[in-house]
Amino acid sequence: FLYFIEVLNLLTASFTILNTYSSICFLLQELHIMSNRQIIQTFDEYQKARVKFVQTVADLASKPAHVESLQQAGVMQLLRPLLLDSVPSVQQSAALALGRLANYSEELA
Repeated sequence: FLYFIEVLNLLTASFTILNTYSSICFLLQELHIMSNRQIIQTFDEYQKARVKFVQTVADLASKPAHVESLQQAGVMQLLRPLLLDSVPSVQQSAALALGRLANYSEELA
């Protein structure tokens, strides 16, 4: 009878260890999924910020009163790399902004 109880205790301990291991594996998998989501979310936010930036600059560049301030802020250096951006809408808005700036300023053209 004592042998049976000892075997039962060993089985219980084994199941506890197995459950703990399963829980740890599940938590590690969840952390991996969360970190992947965070990475994707970070890149998505970065893309949205670039789109918003070039669209705002393009809107501002449509008004001659803003051209000098944009130039002083270094807009040309910021827009230039966005012409080669991997997102077509960023490229297009950057080109639109540069075109509008060039339209109002020979120096920027």
